Amino acid sequence: VVRILNKAKQNLTMYSVKLFRVGTVSIHINKLESPRNGGSFIQQDGRKVAVNAVIDLDKDRYQGFWISIKNDVEISIGRIGDKLIDSVANFTDVLREGPAEPYYFGLTTPA
Repeated sequence: VVRILNKAKQNLTMYSVKLFRVGTVSIHINKLESPRNGGSFIQQDGRKVAVNAVIDLDKDRYQGFWISIKNDVEISIGRIGDKLIDSVANFTDVLREGPAEPYYFGLTTPA
């Protein structure tokens, strides 16, 4: 999972790009919200787009990917060697739900 944060490195709202071994690519908006009665934050995960059978993840072969963010709201992911116009998944955050000024990225793996 690639997490995309704002310039202040805040993780209250972030974009997440997920790659699955079955070939699916999905783009999500994740938000950390505090419960009304206090306590620890609750993560809300909103899938915005998912495309099936577009990648081939093989543990014996390296495959690179690129992620592009244009105008702070257009997110694209594609394979290394493909042009920006040949992306495998795209999302435009017209409601501006994601982080303002997305800039930094981090990688996470399942527990």
